Amino acid sequence: MQHVTQYGLKNGESQTPAPSMRTHIETFQAGSTSSRDRHALSAKLLAAICVLILAGILFAGLRPFHAPRNDVTWQEATGGLAFGKHGTVLGSGVFTTFGAKGQDYWSIEMWLQPNFRRKSETLLAVYSQRHPTQMRIYRYQNGIVLQGEAWDTHGRSATAAAYIADVLSDGKLSLITITSGADGTTVYLNGVRVEHKSYFRLSNKSLNGQLVVGNSPIEDDSWTGLFTGLALYDQELTDAVATRHYESWAHDGRPEIQESERMVALYLFDERHGNVVHNYGGSSTDLIIPLRYTILHEKFLDAPWNEFHADWGDLKNILINIGGFIPLGFFFCAYWSATRPFRPIAIATVLLGFLISLTIEIGQSQLPTRDSGMTDLITNTFGTYLGVALHGRSSGLLRWSLNRVVSVVLRWSHPWGA
Repeated sequence: MQHVTQYGLKNGESQTPAPSMRTHIETFQAGSTSSRDRHALSAKLLAAICVLILAGILFAGLRPFHAPRNDVTWQEATGGLAFGKHGTVLGSGVFTTFGAKGQDYWSIEMWLQPNFRRKSETLLAVYSQRHPTQMRIYRYQNGIVLQGEAWDTHGRSATAAAYIADVLSDGKLSLITITSGADGTTVYLNGVRVEHKSYFRLSNKSLNGQLVVGNSPIEDDSWTGLFTGLALYDQELTDAVATRHYESWAHDGRPEIQESERMVALYLFDERHGNVVHNYGGSSTDLIIPLRYTILHEKFLDAPWNEFHADWGDLKNILINIGGFIPLGFFFCAYWSATRPFRPIAIATVLLGFLISLTIEIGQSQLPTRDSGMTDLITNTFGTYLGVALHGRSSGLLRWSLNRVVSVVLRWSHPWGA
């Protein structure tokens, strides 16, 4: 007697599926395998694109990855120091004697020859930990800006600035004299008075600190040109003294200084070799030429209102920062959507863009040729958000494009399956 099994087969009959059923099963399995292959390959392509985008962003944001050599060289034939693209000279110590005699007077003389490669660049600054830029003299076009801390009678300070136009000429060696006293601040060019600012007066306490020659203490603002002399006085110089100093410095290579002028520092830049510019004045504070380009007090996440200037350069940087992070938001959102679908993908992608930008800003705060600011953080994060929004509107087009690429790759790698 024959018995029928649970599969409808009699004892002794083979359980091998019929030919038509085998064909259907094989076709189904092949289709499932092909679908899995396509999905896996799409995910790999998205992962590779994400890695390339991330590597490109980190490379662009952190290069040159180290402090460059200090681009300051001696002029052996004529004397003086030539400042290149990234150059700075630092005081070996700090000045503390300005204002010690109770009078609020000061004067600065600078022999220099500018090269107008930038619109703005720092000539001289005084640094202290409490006020990193308590005094700064920088070139703006063909004039100079005097900026520093002004103290009132109650000991409160505020930043003040004044612009003196038409005192610099491209490629021309000149003596700039700045002197300040009870009647305000006066500027001389080659011993001749060019402007007097009666309303502008900085305290001589602004000079109590560490000298920074040819750069800003807080950012990459190196100037290009030649420095051949620098003198500091704890006294206001008169018109006659300014003229006499120019004539003697031009003729003898150094100013004719009297004791009543209370010279604090005199740097003649005549060493022609080595890494020290000696002080021939009343203190032992020399100038040191560092081996590497150095910023004394690098800014970290500087406020947007301090960074932004209404010009094409800043607008271009904003557009680059936004555009550079759009691909990151687009492709990371696409990758996570394809491999790890979870509800807050958009939020997670924007947060990733923020963290990557923050990492770059932290790194830039340690690099003297880069600036760390909140503007970059905001624009990078906004660019990531735009990339996420673009993915939401064009995910179908992305899937179609990936399927086309995957089909080509599969046909190339498995030609027998075509």
